[in-house]
Parts: sequence; C-alpha cells; structure tokens
Amino acid sequence: MIESGELVTRLRAADDAWSSAQGTSRQWRRPELVQRAFAEHFAHPARQSSWTTTLVSDRAGGGDDTTEAVLSVAFDAKGRRRRAQTVSRRGDEWLPDLVVVDGTTYWARYGDGVKTNDGDERRTHGGTDIVNLLLPSRVPRGYHLHPGDEVEVVAGRPCLVATATPREPDPTGRRPGSQVFDMITGGSVFRLSVDQQLGVLLRVAKLVDDVEAEIGEFLDVTFDAPLDDSLFAPLT
Repeated sequence: MIESGELVTRLRAADDAWSSAQGTSRQWRRPELVQRAFAEHFAHPARQSSWTTTLVSDRAGGGDDTTEAVLSVAFDAKGRRRRAQTVSRRGDEWLPDLVVVDGTTYWARYGDGVKTNDGDERRTHGGTDIVNLLLPSRVPRGYHLHPGDEVEVVAGRPCLVATATPREPDPTGRRPGSQVFDMITGGSVFRLSVDQQLGVLLRVAKLVDDVEAEIGEFLDVTFDAPLDDSLFAPLT
C-alpha cells in the first residue's frame, strides 16, 4: 500500500503525464441517492445561505430509475481540445449528440442543429467534463485521500484503489468539490481507481450508505497516440 503523501504526489503530477487520450467513457447515476447526497451537502451549516438550491431529477418522475450515458471521447494535452460523442444514453435525454471544444470555443450538435458560443468565454457547454478524471491535480485540495491495499483493473489498466472524503468547507468557496470528478454536487465518500502508471483516475464512484450512487469511468482508453485534427474540427 502506498502512503497518502505519495498518492497526493501522483495525482498532482498526473495532469502532465499524458499528451492525448482517446476511448470510451460511461457516466451512471441513481437519481434518488444523488439527490440525497446533494441535499445533505447543502444542509451543512457552513454551506447554508439565504438562497435555495434545487436539484431536478434526471428523469421525469425521479424514483429509483438509473440514468446512463456512454460516450466516445478524445482529448489532447490537458484537455485544451475535447470531443465527446454520444454512443448510447438512458434517461439523459438532454445530452447533445456531439460536443467539440477547442480552447474557449465550443460546438454542440443536437439532431440536425449546431450551437456554438463563437469563442465567448462567458458561455460554456457541458458534455466533455469526464476529462476531469484525467486531470486530477485539484483533487487533493478538496479531499482527504486514504489509500487502500486493493489493486484492480479498469479499462484494461492496473489501478490502485483509494477513498476520498471531503475536506471541511472553505469559507471563500474556492475549495473544489465533486466537480473534480465530473459529478453532481454532494457526496461524503468517493472510491477512486488510480492508474498505477499515470496517476489519472479511471473510475470514480460516489457512495451513499455504501451504495454506488454515481459513477464516472473509462471503459477503454488509449494514451499518447496521435490524434487526427479532424476530430476537433468545427461542427457545421
């Protein structure tokens, strides 16, 4: 088992450990548990404020129905250019068919239409943030890390298993939360699968009462292979 300090070092170095990544990712949620974690997060006295926060269920009717999105993804170094194309989805009907990001510009295809921000930094678009798992340097700022003895294989690559628990809230609001895992706000325990070679995260599970409530993972991934520029060409 590695020490927590060594794990922190690996995560902080991971952003620069790869030059490109391409593969298939999966995001899965159990809305009822995700909503419970969200509510508990904002019930903490240090986070209470005069405004009210509401989380809308992923599916009309909510309940215990799970949602899932499988994406074909490609990222260059540090995710400056990103591409995420929907392979399949269940419950996440809001998802675009394809998102391409190049620096501050995005293009998103919904059916036959394309939306873009024309480079306006004030307008952003979700759909490619699973790249956060490959850029985990911010995780130690927001979470205590507890390495374990277990080793598992994720996306065909050996991974160390660790647990992450949130640090106390930062009054300035600068301490990162579950957005570093591309997850909905909330959660007190996260199970991390850390690539042994690169230090990136290949799977993260949010646990609520020891039950998986939200998962972000790579089903397959290739690092450092050349990427065709056409992958990030503007959508028309």
